[in-house]
Amino acid sequence: MSLQERIFDTPSLYRMKIVLLSRVGKYAKRYFKKTWDVQDIVLRFNVRSIVDLGCGRGDLQTNLGLDVEKFYGIDPSFEMVKHASNLTKSFVVGRAENAPFRDNSFDLSVLSSVVHHIPIGKVVYAIEESLRVSSYTLILDNINSNKGFVRLIKNIWWKCLDGGTKYRTLTEWHELYEQSGAKVLYENYSKPFRHFYIAVIKNGNR
Repeated sequence: MSLQERIFDTPSLYRMKIVLLSRVGKYAKRYFKKTWDVQDIVLRFNVRSIVDLGCGRGDLQTNLGLDVEKFYGIDPSFEMVKHASNLTKSFVVGRAENAPFRDNSFDLSVLSSVVHHIPIGKVVYAIEESLRVSSYTLILDNINSNKGFVRLIKNIWWKCLDGGTKYRTLTEWHELYEQSGAKVLYENYSKPFRHFYIAVIKNGNR
């Protein structure tokens, strides 16, 4: 098992990683954009039920304190789900690309720091699954640069700390949505340098 794989299977190591990123780049504050974007999305789309696809330790629920009636989460790591289940019993082992829920079970599905870890051949399935089980999908992730040198530095940084499979530019995000049959309702990214990305999408055929 690689270091990155061990981090994502060990709650204490994952917590250390988040703390490190928080201190280096004020990760949590910038990533969730002072939580305003996410809180506003919950209100704007009248969200009462959420499923966190790739919930990890359950930090999304803990950090944001979202006022919803139903909150579920899945993660491929048994150890992560075991830790998250200390918060609530509505966390189960599972993968985003094969979510164990019925169609339209939730108002909102969340893919937080997940998409860039999914194998390239399965990422479209993950987006489609998120749109199958919910009315809307909220994506919180990284956004890459089109500029060669900046892109190189970012990829080195991410590979060393994160070990993801692909870090997408804005154009590549849009291409992924098109392949998944998704329609973008809202998107934003950190400024002045593009780094953190947030979007709300829905099934374009509904």
